[in-house]
Amino acid sequence: MLTNVRKRLRGLEEQIETFRRREAKILERRQQVQERTLKAERLREEEKRLQEENERLRAEAEKELTIEALQQSLTDMQNKLRECKWETSVTEQAHSEARAKLEAAQSEFHTLENQLKAKRGLAELLQNVVECAERPEWTEDWECKGCTWSNNNSLQDCEICDRARPPVRGGEDVDEQ
Repeated sequence: MLTNVRKRLRGLEEQIETFRRREAKILERRQQVQERTLKAERLREEEKRLQEENERLRAEAEKELTIEALQQSLTDMQNKLRECKWETSVTEQAHSEARAKLEAAQSEFHTLENQLKAKRGLAELLQNVVECAERPEWTEDWECKGCTWSNNNSLQDCEICDRARPPVRGGEDVDEQ
């Protein structure tokens, strides 16, 4: 019986290790989401900068540049702006996907965390069973000498016949003959 309990404990320890590996993967996914979020923010800032540059060039072109130079500059800026919007769109889509994965991973993490708590409780319970099984005698109950009812150790009188519990010496009830 103890061998089976020990095997069960080893199995629980292996499950705990598996949970730890899953937790590491979840943390790695969180890092990826954060990196994508930062990239999306940088792209938005770049898009804003390009828009400001485009507006500055428009104002400058009205003063100094020829119409042809202005058109070429405007076309270049529009192309850059389109490219930036496309990159932002792709990054935001990846960010949304990563966020969905993160939420799923967090949900799985909480599920695994709850399972881990339950497994730890079970492991603790099994450890208590092993400790109790290794004790030489069970000391939780005492038998009434009058009616032979098995009473809880915390009671001083029999639950059935109200007879007083016999005195205890050396860890055992003493017969009062």
